[in-house]
Order: sequence, then structure tokens, then C-alpha cells
Amino acid sequence: MAAPSPCELLRKLENAGVRDIAFDVDFSAPSDPASDQEFVEALRGAGGSVVLPSFKQPGAVSGNSNALHINRPLKQFSDQSWPAFVNVAIEPDGLVRYYPFGDRLGGEFIPSMGAMLAGQFAEEDAPFLIDFGIRAVSIPRVSYVDVLRGDTATLARLRDKKVIVGGTALELGDRFSVPNGRVVSGPMLQTLAAESIMQNRSLRWTSDLVSAAGLCLVALIMDFPGAASRPERE
Repeated sequence: MAAPSPCELLRKLENAGVRDIAFDVDFSAPSDPASDQEFVEALRGAGGSVVLPSFKQPGAVSGNSNALHINRPLKQFSDQSWPAFVNVAIEPDGLVRYYPFGDRLGGEFIPSMGAMLAGQFAEEDAPFLIDFGIRAVSIPRVSYVDVLRGDTATLARLRDKKVIVGGTALELGDRFSVPNGRVVSGPMLQTLAAESIMQNRSLRWTSDLVSAAGLCLVALIMDFPGAASRPERE
């Protein structure tokens, strides 16, 4: 059975009145010419509302273990879409905490997918801490199949929304460990980053001095009720 065409999905989402569509899917390799041309036409029909990913990965350069290869959408696709950077940094403890507003690829600044969807990015902006207090279960998810089938209730939920298309199945391997012992899919991580920016919840570390002062204040507040209720000795 042939895999569902992204062209059909794209047309369904456009007909549903979706505002922006971002694919967290690699389009750097060609398919057959007819299918590629069909996708070009679908992107053109979307009128510039589609975002396609670019990312870095280890390259296969002999004798250079630090070489990086840049994956970009095929030129015929990128000519009809917006680019977005999707790499995230993994901390030494294996967790993802920080998210960039973008990065330079081949000398060109590319906004990150979350920043692109939020419409807030600048090259000089430093990476921020994703607010994982935003509950992933609160973010609506719909099935690829339901969209393709034209399920009325599903399509109604998508009107005027920004949509990230990507795989969430465990076997796809696009998953990240994040704080509080959670694991999220790549598309969900991009969504949480976009929500952090749009809700003005892109967090920053405070200085050591501010952190120490805050801990002292909490300790004092906790001590007062205890002092008031402490029984007196006779």
C-alpha cells in the first residue's frame, strides 16, 4: 500500500482554513519526478504558508570527525516555502532545555521552526529555556488519517490554527528527553518552543545572586509560620 501523499494532506489543511503549516519532515531527498512536481504545485497553491525544515547532522568526511552536513529541502521545494531550523542542543545530562531562535547555515541566518511559527526571531537573540510547565496534553493533536478522510469535526478544529506535521510514533525515533522525567516527540518539542514564545514564557536563567536571594526569602517565609505556632516550654 502506497504511503499517503503530503500533497493531499497539504490541500486538505488549506481547505480547512489552517493559517500556517510546518512540516517536521525531511524533504532533502528526491522522490520520483512526478510526485516531486505534484508537491511543488501543492506548495505553490498554499501561497507561501508552508514551512519546511533544515538541519545539521554529522557528515561523512574522511579524517574529520567534526564535519557537519546541512540538510535542506530540495530547491524546487524551498522556492515555494519558508525555511526553518530544527536542531536542538542536548545537555550533558541528556536533556533538552534550551531552544534557539535560529542559526546560521551556510552563512545564512535561518529562524528556528518555533520562532518562525511564533513570528518572533532575530539573529542576536540568545537561546531560551523552553517552559515545560506548558502541559503537552493541552496541545491539540489530530490524526493524519482523519485529515485525509476529511473528518468534519477534525477539520473544524484546525481552522485558523498553526499546524506542525510530523511523526509521533515511538518507533520513528524522533524523541527527546526533557526535564521532569518526560520524553516528547520532535514535533511536540517544536510546538512547546513556539508556545513558550507566543505566551511570553521563554525563560532565562537568573544570576547566582538573585537565585541565592530568592532561596533565602523562601526560607524566611517558611520559618515565620513555624515560629508563630511553636509551643512555649514551661
